[in-house]
Amino acid sequence: MPPEPKFPSLPFVTRDMLKFEHGTAFDILVEISSSRSVNVQLVGMTREGPFIFDFAHSGDSSFETHTFRIPDIPIMMSVRTTAGLMRKGDTYVKADIRANETVVLHALAGYVTFETAPAWPAVSHESNLPGRMAVDRVLGNDPAAGAQVLDTVPTNEYWIIKAMRLSFTTDANAADRTLHIAFRDDQNNLFFDVASSVVQAASLTRRYIFAPYPSLPIASDDDDIFIPIPGDLPLEGDADILTTVTNFQAGDNIGAITFWREKYIVR
Repeated sequence: MPPEPKFPSLPFVTRDMLKFEHGTAFDILVEISSSRSVNVQLVGMTREGPFIFDFAHSGDSSFETHTFRIPDIPIMMSVRTTAGLMRKGDTYVKADIRANETVVLHALAGYVTFETAPAWPAVSHESNLPGRMAVDRVLGNDPAAGAQVLDTVPTNEYWIIKAMRLSFTTDANAADRTLHIAFRDDQNNLFFDVASSVVQAASLTRRYIFAPYPSLPIASDDDDIFIPIPGDLPLEGDADILTTVTNFQAGDNIGAITFWREKYIVR
């Protein structure tokens, strides 16, 4: 009678089942990018027992790499948040299983949120925003008086603009100003430009609101000026958002743009 297998009932692979050298080193290579400062955990289990590794990201949207040694091939693992609310689109992680520093499996990848944790083997987590990212609000650069606005999408991000708002204060020089907002791709090519249909005279402060209005029964009301833009305006990393004002004066002051956007992490 042939001998019984050494591990007749294990539903997963271990070091002893394979012809690896005894000294084969296993580890998990984790890459993370986040637009906010976060603390996360890689948790899982091997045949030797559970493991927990804590790591963090500074929130500058760069990709950071962490390596964690494990004693055996993992049975399961996931990446989860340890504190605070993380919205879909803020933090992206990828984890690879390696043997002797060679990637043998791209195990998991995805966005970490309060509700979801990328896992291997894959499990189903229902996001509170299935299919889309959370819309968040971010404030752009605030230029000095006499300077135009220039904002740049971070290299590792992809934005979908939903709406924008800015204020514009003109100095006492007599001239009618027309405000434009323009978009350039990462190769400096202008691909979209929209202008206000209402001019702004001297010594006034006006608020400009850019949104996907289906129609504009009025172009302005009181101190507000309304400008239609597409409902989903995509911007890749290193794309620019800038203002150009006709008859711009040295004492004119444009405030920082407030963006409402969906944000994706890309490489």
